[in-house]
Amino acid sequence: MKQFQFEVKNLNYLRRELSRIKRFCSNEEYKSVNFEIFTQITDQKEFKNITRIIENEFPEANYYGFQTFGNIHEGALGKQKTLIICSIVEFETTISKLV
Repeated sequence: MKQFQFEVKNLNYLRRELSRIKRFCSNEEYKSVNFEIFTQITDQKEFKNITRIIENEFPEANYYGFQTFGNIHEGALGKQKTLIICSIVEFETTISKLV
């Protein structure tokens, strides 16, 4: 499993990070892509913008979110309101399931 972790500074930054993940995926075999979204955002429209971009870039991906009061990024309190962890599952025998 390969993981990418990044804070969402703005929507353009999110697109750039997703492009970086797409480049990785284009060079590797993988079974599934999963996004965990940790956010302090309470505005549903703002959160929907993030998920819409993920859906557009990775329509086959699973994603789910959690509301937080703060995020730990690189061993310190995160500076942005949203942290995303993307897990690329590489092995055919690994099963990822949301219940």
